[in-house]
Amino acid sequence: MVQAKHWQSRSVAAADVHTTIASAQLWRPIARGLLIVTSGRFATDAISYAEQHNDNGHAPLVDLWPDSRLETLLASRPALVAAHGLR
Repeated sequence: MVQAKHWQSRSVAAADVHTTIASAQLWRPIARGLLIVTSGRFATDAISYAEQHNDNGHAPLVDLWPDSRLETLLASRPALVAAHGLR
């Protein structure tokens, strides 16, 4: 399951991560993995919340991708960037 946040003016907070996890847990069957991606950053409390959730072994396993991860992925795929006019 993927949740995308295009927030450059504010960080994704723990409450946002919590809400997304809670929503994912309502799906049947429960998703085994949840990827939360942002064009901005994650607040420190959001990272801590996701790590604690994963350490407790609850589904879904949460992976957080900040803007830097997206930039790295796009840098390795220049044809994709050109084809879609990405920067």
